[in-house]
Amino acid sequence: MVVVDILPRRHQRETEALKDVLASYQNNADNDVAHKISEYETTIADYEVQVTMLKKNISDLHTQLHNTCDERQKVIDKAQAQIAVYQRRLEQMNDRVEEAKASASKEAESFKDSK
Repeated sequence: MVVVDILPRRHQRETEALKDVLASYQNNADNDVAHKISEYETTIADYEVQVTMLKKNISDLHTQLHNTCDERQKVIDKAQAQIAVYQRRLEQMNDRVEEAKASASKEAESFKDSK
């Protein structure tokens, strides 16, 4: 009976040892999984920060482009207004030239007639 008694105890000790080993493996696996999940969460958070920064950069560039276009349009509008002023002055000067030519022609005719 002693032999029969020893086997179940030995079996029980081996079973407990195997359970401990299995629990240790399970604990290690859980720790590995938890570590990997933590790494992925950190990586995802980093990517989210980068995405946010890229969106802001894109928004800033759109704003700069819009402002640049507005500034260029203002310069174009100002230049067109100045061109219109110069064209009016040119027309006025052309009118004066024509008036001066007509006046000179009349004076020349008058001078010829007086001789």
